[in-house]
Amino acid sequence: MENDPPEDADARGTIDLVGHVIVPARELDPLLTPVSNVIVTAKTSTGAWIEAISRLIGPARARFRSTYFQWAMAINGLHLAADRYAQKDFNANKQFIITGIRYDNAANKHTKVNLAEWGGEKAASAHRATIPKMAAWGYIEMFAVLEKFVFEMYREFLGYQPETIIDGPDFAALRRLRREAENDKVKQEEWEKAWAARLDAWHRKRLYDSLHKVFRAFFAVSGLREPKRFTKTTVDSWAETIEGIALVRHLLVHGEDTVPEPLERFCGKPHNLGFNFKAGSPLRVDLVHLQSVETFCHELLNALNESLVEHPDAMK
Repeated sequence: MENDPPEDADARGTIDLVGHVIVPARELDPLLTPVSNVIVTAKTSTGAWIEAISRLIGPARARFRSTYFQWAMAINGLHLAADRYAQKDFNANKQFIITGIRYDNAANKHTKVNLAEWGGEKAASAHRATIPKMAAWGYIEMFAVLEKFVFEMYREFLGYQPETIIDGPDFAALRRLRREAENDKVKQEEWEKAWAARLDAWHRKRLYDSLHKVFRAFFAVSGLREPKRFTKTTVDSWAETIEGIALVRHLLVHGEDTVPEPLERFCGKPHNLGFNFKAGSPLRVDLVHLQSVETFCHELLNALNESLVEHPDAMK
């Protein structure tokens, strides 16, 4: 039906509103076709991980932008609804109704009831008061999308470099199975199952680490660096920005109402995303903060793409 949610939306309701198109370089006119990222094709297994991660950038960019779009539309919709309910014709003749479910003793079942019946002025005020909630939860989801991408590219890398997390005596059997799988299809299936379990266990454990530490670890183990032309930001400054984004998210998730000193210190850094939180003041997030996070994610993908192109394994 027309009002049903899209079938391809994820568990949080995020759907790709942007999309991306892969254009072969031979068909590309750089003067006519804007390019947001380059897929670094590989000739051998050496450069395969570079290609795989570069292929993640387009979908990730669409996911970042689509998530922001949805929350921006939700906030815009609240503004429009508040304006509509404040109009005289609605306020004089209609009621805004919120329904819910309650148990009906007489009917011996749960039934739909009206939990609120508001006039236009009350409805308009309530819609405006809900805007900060949308901004806060939009911010939380923007971080979740960033977290998903960092682990997505790290996992992709590990898929091509599994020895990175199967070193040491605890994984001797797993390393042996990997060697045996190179010439045995039965062992190959066994290896793939065992590797998937190991990778998932690694992922679950690393989720307890701060995301900026996971981000730094990925760059360290992969050998990726900031692009050569960069002079103002580095991998460390990107990680510090992720740490600042994560701090705000942590405060929102745990219901903190006041800006702590660590957040003010982050705001004093050159790479503070334009945040200007002051210690001791009320913690408030609005659409501008979502815009700042989306911009950072967009620019991070640009930098990552250049870093991939410059890596010694690129195009090998």
